[in-house]
Amino acid sequence: GFTSFDTEITFEAWFQVDTLSPDGGTLLSRVAAPPMQPTFETWDLRIDGGTGRLRFAIAGFEIVGTTNVNDGEFHHVRATVHAQSELQLIVDGNLDASMSVTLPSDGVQPSNLDDPLIGADSITLDERFDGLIDEVRIWNVGADGLPSRFEALTGDEAGLVAYYDFNNSQIVDLSENGNNDTFPIEITFADSLATPVT
Repeated sequence: GFTSFDTEITFEAWFQVDTLSPDGGTLLSRVAAPPMQPTFETWDLRIDGGTGRLRFAIAGFEIVGTTNVNDGEFHHVRATVHAQSELQLIVDGNLDASMSVTLPSDGVQPSNLDDPLIGADSITLDERFDGLIDEVRIWNVGADGLPSRFEALTGDEAGLVAYYDFNNSQIVDLSENGNNDTFPIEITFADSLATPVT
């Protein structure tokens, strides 16, 4: 489940911003409930309300992208911890920002955390994302060698922790882990951006 992370982790999603408030919009979030444990704080992927750039925070570190994604177009993001020593933001297949870090020796496994959410901050339910989100995938491996962002998954890929394709008006984790019920806000379904592998 969501506690199966070790030294690498990758979050990815397609998204299109409709309206971005000054507070920004959250794509994925898991926030620690009190008492906070600084070693394993939060993982949080959001769009900055001032700049329209992506922000990715995990284990007390934060990286900020360089691309303004608040342009009404669909974008794809991969936010990843690589080899326990580097944070990367990959936007539309291109490295957008990277930062060297020294993560805890225990890796990035969450501890004492609330349930993760898609589309809102996982404690306050604020900073809600106003737009479209598709093909959300969470991995316990780095971004190298992952399937194409344009391909739908089968659900049994190595390292896959959770997978939501939002097809058929359903909100179901299609991985083998059954991580469901992570959506606190009203959902409107649209066509998928990924194509099944045949």
